[in-house]
Amino acid sequence: MHGGGRLAPGHWWYPDRAVLRAREVSAGVRARAGTRPGALRGDRRDGPKGSGRFRAVSWEEALAEIAERLAEVAGDAGAHTILAAHYTGTFALLGYHFPNRFIRRLGAREVDPDTICNKAAHVALEYLYGTSLDGFDPRSAAAAACIMVWGANPSASAPHQHEHWLPEAPGQVIVVDSIRTATARQADLHLQPFPGSDAALAFAIAHVIGRDGLLDHELLRTHAVGWQELAPLLERCTPGWGERVTGVPAGAIEQAARWYGTGPSLLWIGQGFQRCPGGLHGVPGWR
Repeated sequence: MHGGGRLAPGHWWYPDRAVLRAREVSAGVRARAGTRPGALRGDRRDGPKGSGRFRAVSWEEALAEIAERLAEVAGDAGAHTILAAHYTGTFALLGYHFPNRFIRRLGAREVDPDTICNKAAHVALEYLYGTSLDGFDPRSAAAAACIMVWGANPSASAPHQHEHWLPEAPGQVIVVDSIRTATARQADLHLQPFPGSDAALAFAIAHVIGRDGLLDHELLRTHAVGWQELAPLLERCTPGWGERVTGVPAGAIEQAARWYGTGPSLLWIGQGFQRCPGGLHGVPGWR
């Protein structure tokens, strides 16, 4: 990559890449990956599950034991009895996809991808848009009067957005997260609902948007499915009700609804929104 300028040890900045601002991993992350003692060895459970007892083993010993066990299961019961699961904790070009080649070469079965992390949201977005793989153009943030980050923590998982994209956006930034993350701290408004109450918070915000005449009725008639059934349910979801159910102050619900409903607005849904009972219905209901 060309056109980069060195800022500090472990950081590269590429000003001509306005969205990504690609840079090396920070020195702290490199240290955890390269010098932490646990990265140079494995930890083998040394006692019953839950005992918390482990002993250090070399990677050679660990990999040999894993290979022996997989071969034993494959030879005895068949490789199809090995069930592999992966998720976005290894969300990188090699870390996410490359292990699947091994799984398929082994002949093992794979859990439906993203079952652990994102399945409810994938199904909801596929139902609404036909695909869950297409997102918004991040450059459109320049025209957004409000950006709502719901259930995502860019300070940990998307540092280029946290450090550049969100702070430089001209609109108001709202973060919805049960934890006061670094991104939440730098937002214009942080809504901190009780865990699992996201759908109720979305309904309370939608109540205010409808009450204040900020709904796009033409869009709802043309593109929404089930709006006629949903609308009456919002009548009782007042900001006061929302505060009792979610713990978010009614005034903050009102403020978020006005900023978002007035628009133009941009919604960034993270994994947190759909990791609760009813998440499948919460995601399309808010969209």
